[in-house]
Amino acid sequence: MTDQNAPTAAAPAAEPEPDGARSDSDSAFASTNGSDLTSLSSSIKAYVYENGRRYHSYREGEYVLPNDEQEQDRLDLSHHIYKMLLGGELYLSPIGKNPQRVLDIGTGTGIWAIDFADLHPGAEVLGNDLSPIQPRWVPPNCRFEVDDFEAEWTYSRNFDFIHGREIEGSVRDYDRLFERCFEHLRPGGYLEMQSMGVVTYSDDGSDERATNFHQVVDLIQEASGKFGKSMKTMGTWKGKMEKAGFTNVKQKVFKVPQSPWHDDPKMKEIGLYNQANLLEALSSYTYALLSRVLQWRRVEIEVLLAGARREIKDLSIHLTTDVYIVYGQKPEEAAKAHSLLFPPSSRSLVLPFLFLYPTIFPSLLTPTHVYTCLTVESGCAFCRLMQQFVKQSLSVSTRPPIHSHFTKQDRRRKFGNDMKRKRDRHNVTNMSSRIIRTAQCKCRCKEEKKTRPTDINNMT
Repeated sequence: MTDQNAPTAAAPAAEPEPDGARSDSDSAFASTNGSDLTSLSSSIKAYVYENGRRYHSYREGEYVLPNDEQEQDRLDLSHHIYKMLLGGELYLSPIGKNPQRVLDIGTGTGIWAIDFADLHPGAEVLGNDLSPIQPRWVPPNCRFEVDDFEAEWTYSRNFDFIHGREIEGSVRDYDRLFERCFEHLRPGGYLEMQSMGVVTYSDDGSDERATNFHQVVDLIQEASGKFGKSMKTMGTWKGKMEKAGFTNVKQKVFKVPQSPWHDDPKMKEIGLYNQANLLEALSSYTYALLSRVLQWRRVEIEVLLAGARREIKDLSIHLTTDVYIVYGQKPEEAAKAHSLLFPPSSRSLVLPFLFLYPTIFPSLLTPTHVYTCLTVESGCAFCRLMQQFVKQSLSVSTRPPIHSHFTKQDRRRKFGNDMKRKRDRHNVTNMSSRIIRTAQCKCRCKEEKKTRPTDINNMT
């Protein structure tokens, strides 16, 4: 007999995805060759079937929830619950009226990204997920890619807004995720995280009678912890986002009924939808985790879930859960960080050292990194290292910024236009030292403003 829990792979014939113009790298659709694209598309859709549910095949096992039609309907229902809870809004972050570039990580069915693209037709909206389950007919400013947001990000342009919803149980390292989000946001951009807690309680203590449902929740927490992607991290998001560098971090917690027991009409309606969502979520959250991690058999899982379903339908048990929405902003000062480390006019000083000492940082001295560090308005750890290296090597104070008040005519008059003649007369170090000496003399010796500084080689 075959094991009912054993995963089986199916490889239905899949049509190749259309070749669309992509400005960013797409790990799942990296090749534009027709046969390669067909092969990739087919392998991505070679879904795994286990316990009667369908699971993703790309980076198999990284996500424990299914991706079949039943789960897609539940995700769309969950989207409706969020909109009801937020008064029809898709987000709480004050991102302004004209965001230009938006990323939805773990987009699922893509319903949030599609709604956002409809709401902001001028924005470029990108959604990524491990499963290619998003619809083909989408707004022209919305597109999707198959990718793992826990892998390295290779986006060539930063975003104004990054959104993640219901990704609890999908992340091993939130610190790293928030750092990536911070790095790929433009100064002033926002990150927003939304999730419904895998927890249940009541204000009147009636939840104590929901013993089976409490056991389900405890087992999910235990299994997700052993799996390495915990489902009880929402309370730590605010602190981790602040640690990553975000400012103006806000956390809002909504108490949401898990069945229509509430007296308030709006909360009662939300509870009705949430009950349907919860009944569908039981198998989605338990089948893979309990069978793969805790080695439960499906029949044992079904017995436990039957008891939990009865308790969820019992309106005398006032089950409640929490919805966390946490958002934070990349500070505007980040745009000035690079200028504070390397004023634009001082980049001519740093460039010689980048190429004069290639053995010091061989893995970092790539043309792309040098261009990024010295031309875009964002700093990095390497910039800080180089700033410290220059200061220690030449004992130069960074106050005031070099040439910050010089005009182009001043520089041409002081140093001449023929740089080739200067390179013939002086080596790189002497030329850099002379530039520094000139700037210091210009800034600090008002009485000698009209005096050309003595060459560094003749100084005593």
